Amino acid sequence: MMKAIEDVRAMPDEEFMSKYEDLVHHFIWKRYKGMLEIVKANTGLEMEDLVQYGMIGLIKARRDFNHELGYQFSTYAIPKIHGEVGKFIMNSHKIKVPRTLYQLRGKMMSQGLMEEDAETVCKQLDVALPEVKEALRYQPNTKSLQDVMYTSASGGSEEILLEDMLEDTQVIEETEQVENHMVLQSFYQTLQQPELIVWDMHSKHKTQQEIGSRVGRCQVQVSRILKRIQQRAAEFGKEQGLGK
Repeated sequence: MMKAIEDVRAMPDEEFMSKYEDLVHHFIWKRYKGMLEIVKANTGLEMEDLVQYGMIGLIKARRDFNHELGYQFSTYAIPKIHGEVGKFIMNSHKIKVPRTLYQLRGKMMSQGLMEEDAETVCKQLDVALPEVKEALRYQPNTKSLQDVMYTSASGGSEEILLEDMLEDTQVIEETEQVENHMVLQSFYQTLQQPELIVWDMHSKHKTQQEIGSRVGRCQVQVSRILKRIQQRAAEFGKEQGLGK
């Protein structure tokens, strides 16, 4: 038997908060528990700050929720909570990720250009080629606007499409880029100077022979250093709650 869909907008405020405020605490703890020190170092924000803005997202989700579409409120609320917290983190981030790239990517998504090559997008939108390439680099997992995000819990034909939640989805993607950037910067601080040089040159697509000449190592040693850095990066990311 399907769980009944509640009309949360018709609920008394006290009843609503009593029932759903734990949703915010659960999401914040699950999403950010491994990143709290990094978030604080980069933004000055505490757990209580994230919860406060998560509550704002919860209230906005209640305001916009349509129970007649047949999906549970909690399903709809999580992206709203994530989006509101994400905007707060981005606005508080000490090192800003350029929003123009995300705005360009949003335009590419809305016009169905994410599958096109950079040169085609450049001509279509009259944007400089380096900007298009950078925007594509910030978009590893492109979704169609017609991708189904959530389906009706009642078994009906109602669906929530990506385009219906595009604003929240774009904010979440921007937030994840900022969070990943913060984690990467923290990871770099754990590397020794020779490792930093190796990784920096590798990131700039230098060959292992070129890297070896720079740091005084043979190609095999450079390969081992890169492998060791990648393994440590994966472990560090998991500790911070990434890749889950």
